[in-house]
Amino acid sequence: MKTKVVLICSTLAALAVGFVAGQTNDQLRNALVGKWKLVGTKSIKFGQFFAPDPNHSSFKTLTLPNWANVTYDSSSNVVYAVGGPYSFDGNVLTETIKTESGSKIPARASELLGAHVPFRIRVVGDDYYQIGADSRSSVEQQWHRIGE
Repeated sequence: MKTKVVLICSTLAALAVGFVAGQTNDQLRNALVGKWKLVGTKSIKFGQFFAPDPNHSSFKTLTLPNWANVTYDSSSNVVYAVGGPYSFDGNVLTETIKTESGSKIPARASELLGAHVPFRIRVVGDDYYQIGADSRSSVEQQWHRIGE
């Protein structure tokens, strides 16, 4: 009986992953359009999600041609913002950093201006996960869709 339960659970998990992995570029693009709030970051080293810094809130907005990230402090002041166009190739979303601003721009944001940053992505319901698609990536982010 245990073997059957494990087999059924494994099959269901494989089907769920297959559905997400099998999304077309248009399905992924349409699923991503909207507003998202960063709800967790997972270190590949430690293998679990952690809540973001309670003194900062990060939001991502995706329209059909563009993306933008804005981080606010606890007083609702913009800490920094970055954005630009994006493109898809399978489950890889590549963000191009065209703009950056804010009072506390991370040093690397300015260094990345004009860069093309790839992320492997998946959308599961109202949750969107992204992890860098290059060998230097060690962090996965979880974003949750928020209302209009």
